[in-house]
Amino acid sequence: VQSKCTGQSLGESKPALPWVGTGPRPGEPLGYTLATAADASSGIGDYPITVTLGSNPNYAITPTGSLLTVSTRTATVAANPKGKTYGDANPALTAVVTGTAPGDTLDYTLATAADASSGIGDYPITVTLGSNPNYSVTPAGSLLTVTTRTATVTAEAKAKPYGDASPALTAVVTGRRGRASGGGRRGSAVGAVAVRRSGAVRRGWLARQTQRREP
Repeated sequence: VQSKCTGQSLGESKPALPWVGTGPRPGEPLGYTLATAADASSGIGDYPITVTLGSNPNYAITPTGSLLTVSTRTATVAANPKGKTYGDANPALTAVVTGTAPGDTLDYTLATAADASSGIGDYPITVTLGSNPNYSVTPAGSLLTVTTRTATVTAEAKAKPYGDASPALTAVVTGRRGRASGGGRRGSAVGAVAVRRSGAVRRGWLARQTQRREP
């Protein structure tokens, strides 16, 4: 009685163990069993298939064992695309894992160079594999896309008496990076404002000079 070499992938059920029998009379079965220590959780490698003889009083039987070979299992780790607004913290990086045996997890890490200060654009999400000795793993990266941030600059109303210098111009800014709500106020130093202020002062000076010349 000789068992045949057979194989299975990691995580698969044990296949039926075949055999080849030579010598028995037609229609007369032999008593024997086939067994292996491998099961669905066995790692890659070769596992003996043993032949155990039963009662065969009319035969001198030679048992010959063989091997059950467990091969690597194919799996993939595909990073999910992500997006965020400029200035926000990175979202959690996730991946879709396919092909693993029931109950198994793969060793891998996800990373990107983007952070809260990264400008708009696409940043690679990389998949780095750890130790997965029973698997042939294909990693697939993706992208984290940073989009523009919405902000507003609202000028504040100002007033002044005729002839006085213009007051400092300010605005309320909202939506800036690092601010949960509201915004700060910033003075303006636009050149056109300085010109208007200078002109206003000069017109007042001319008016005063004209009044002094009257008899």
